[in-house]
Amino acid sequence: MKLEMTGQMRMEQRMKLAPHMIQSMEILQLPILALQERIEQELNSNPVLEMEEPSNPEDTEPVAEQSDDDINEKDLVVNTDGERPEAFQRLDSLDDGFKDYIDQAGPFRLRRQSDEPDKKLEAIKNTVAPPQSLHDHLTEQWRLVEAGKSVKKAGNLIIDYIDERGYLSVRLEQLHNKDRADFTLDDLKQALELVQKLEPPGVGARDLKGCLLIQMAQSSEDMSFEARLIAEHMDELLENRLPD
Repeated sequence: MKLEMTGQMRMEQRMKLAPHMIQSMEILQLPILALQERIEQELNSNPVLEMEEPSNPEDTEPVAEQSDDDINEKDLVVNTDGERPEAFQRLDSLDDGFKDYIDQAGPFRLRRQSDEPDKKLEAIKNTVAPPQSLHDHLTEQWRLVEAGKSVKKAGNLIIDYIDERGYLSVRLEQLHNKDRADFTLDDLKQALELVQKLEPPGVGARDLKGCLLIQMAQSSEDMSFEARLIAEHMDELLENRLPD
């Protein structure tokens, strides 16, 4: 439906309005300050244009308000007495280029009011944000955890060493040897307990067995039997062999 409406409106624009007429309409719709700037730009860039100024300021009559019909009846006057015929060739090329611009951009671009939504801005707003990494997700939660300064530093280091699966494959003793001046081994143990309470459940475990045990320990249901089964018979369960 949208493509069909756009095609019809483009066809109507080509049949009724020539490029120079569209450009004139665009100029007439400008505010006073913008129109003055536009006129100065045209005078500086086009040598065939001249502005006629009154000889006596007292003779200048105030400009009366004009209706839309009066505005549409007036055309842009170009002085053709100059000796620069190549300038008119440039004007013709501008008309052709402006027509190509209309075909590509569509008529909405010319008459878009300030209160209409910007399609590019709306597209940026609707763009799906990239998925958040596990590291960033844990870091955001860790900022809200209340703990001592040394424990917080230890927790940041632990999160840095959690892999994309959520496992901590490095031993705490190894982390302590990396920067033992900022925290102790006990700080690392306390931080690990707090990190393992973050989302998703089971994060910070060393393997699948530890991950399942953490989830069962945090469950609101009584899973003591399942926890014992995992703790004592994990290998048999992985091989689909139930213990006797």
